[in-house]
Amino acid sequence: MFNTIAQATWVGSPDSPGTAVIYLLSQPYSCKVPDWAPGGGWDGRVPSGAQIIELKTAGNMPATFSVTSVGAAGAQPPPAGMAYVHWSLHNGATPVEVPAVGTTVTIDTVNPKQNITGTFSLSFGGHMVSGSYNAAYCPGAGEP
Repeated sequence: MFNTIAQATWVGSPDSPGTAVIYLLSQPYSCKVPDWAPGGGWDGRVPSGAQIIELKTAGNMPATFSVTSVGAAGAQPPPAGMAYVHWSLHNGATPVEVPAVGTTVTIDTVNPKQNITGTFSLSFGGHMVSGSYNAAYCPGAGEP
């Protein structure tokens, strides 16, 4: 499972107002706006073999957000104070997302239009993943 963050990106145009969306990628991917166009399916164009963790939080920042299972509400923003998290592996086709089933995402600092820093501790069933991130702001970038 995910073990190296080569790039952390904070998207400037999330699907839902009041959310912060951060992508942790195991391989670098350009932050050019056309490459990250909202709804453009950019996650299917990352380098083959790349792993992606999507952190989507809702509510005031900085804060610690409890990770909740996405379930059928995946298209909706998480409830305030909560986070949805997905892991996926790009294999040359549409990535299959695996939702985290618990623990936390912390946003420690927010520097508007610059970066977000924080930590995460995630449970994907029998797998635990944790670490820290410094996500650069990518203006105009959005969710796939």
